[in-house]
Amino acid sequence: MTVGTTENIVTIQGNDATTVFPFQFNIPTAADAVVKFTDTDGSRTTMTGADYSITGLNNETGGSVTYPLTGSPIATGTSLTLDRAAPYIQPASVSNQ
Repeated sequence: MTVGTTENIVTIQGNDATTVFPFQFNIPTAADAVVKFTDTDGSRTTMTGADYSITGLNNETGGSVTYPLTGSPIATGTSLTLDRAAPYIQPASVSNQ
């Protein structure tokens, strides 16, 4: 088995304008995505699926996260972190030789 990429996290800085944040790695399902907002004090909040939308699931080239869904874009000095938290599984049975 070949692993296509080892990248699984991206942090994007707020700029008072952007609400769509790209990522360039595969996230198999929405349950495998963890989105965290970091405020200007460094406090981190894990977002729920109702706080953002995500496109490009199960796409090797990635997709994008839209946050916030309504309201003002995140401010300069804050950031949004997207992390792939897929479970470690081995779907193939490998026997000892």
